[in-house]
Amino acid sequence: MLKTVVILCFSIGQCAVAQTWLDPTFGVVGTVEVAFSSTHDMAYCAAIQPDGKIVVAGDANLNIGPGVGHEFLLARFEADGSLDPSFGSNGMATHDVVGDNRVFDIELQPDGRIVVVGWNRNTSTLLVKRVVLRFSADGTIDSAFGNAGVLLIDTDYGHAGLTGVALQNDGKIVVVGHGGSPNYATFFIARINSDGTLDNTFAGGTGQFEHTVVGGEGWAIDVAIMDDGRIVSVGGAQIPDQFFPIRGGVVIRYLSDGTLDPTFGNSGIVLLDTGLDMAQDVAVYSDGRILVTGSSCYDCNTGVICNRPSVSGRYTRPKFRRGRPRRSPYRPVPDKE
Repeated sequence: MLKTVVILCFSIGQCAVAQTWLDPTFGVVGTVEVAFSSTHDMAYCAAIQPDGKIVVAGDANLNIGPGVGHEFLLARFEADGSLDPSFGSNGMATHDVVGDNRVFDIELQPDGRIVVVGWNRNTSTLLVKRVVLRFSADGTIDSAFGNAGVLLIDTDYGHAGLTGVALQNDGKIVVVGHGGSPNYATFFIARINSDGTLDNTFAGGTGQFEHTVVGGEGWAIDVAIMDDGRIVSVGGAQIPDQFFPIRGGVVIRYLSDGTLDPTFGNSGIVLLDTGLDMAQDVAVYSDGRILVTGSSCYDCNTGVICNRPSVSGRYTRPKFRRGRPRRSPYRPVPDKE
């Protein structure tokens, strides 16, 4: 089956209620569809450069390396949706790490270099390594980072990966994800120096920290850096209960040294028991408040939810629906016969 990368661009209207619609100046009526391989292409994340160009990261089965699986793929588009010929090879940059590869988040450095995170899986043993790659602004792999542009963080199990990345002002890179045994997930955070080595001033000298939430499974999805250097990570957790496990969104705040912040929530952790099953994105206000978005599942219908904990981890009440989530239900449309 041929799968292609699809990119949509929206305009925002200034109305009593903000509206969005596809931007007719981008691609074909707001849509760009590109097939990089003959089998399977997937875009997972994107970032916009200061000059308006769009960098998209994902993976494709291009059969360019010695392993069997997907390769890391970057593509850069002009502001009008056309591929940027000055990037990589005709707008596309690839890199192969032996095995199967996935990208889940992207961040642009001020100097134009591109950081992506994900996982690499050995197709024989199925063991997974967390992976960070850095590309130069022209789409070539940055040989000054890690081992020829790649940092692999080893694990001894098949259930791991990196799903979020953020940049500190000093150039260090913070990544989050999950780890644990094949049947048990834990929260994971690490800090990486600008040269692609683990930061030995973080998390007690190891550069990485893995932990649970009140004895249950957990997985981080996104991360943001506060102005004072503290780190906020969001994700989900599944906590054992008498009859059925309890699943909910989680917000975790770490001090700048990688330890849990005791002044936030319950020893650095806030469980969002407000209908949000998975926290998937986070943004931090200049006053320290945190905006979290994610999804819920009621009878397997997905909804979009916003929560805003305060600086201390309590829910903000004024002007935000008394601290409760705003839910925009998604109702699936039946397939036409």
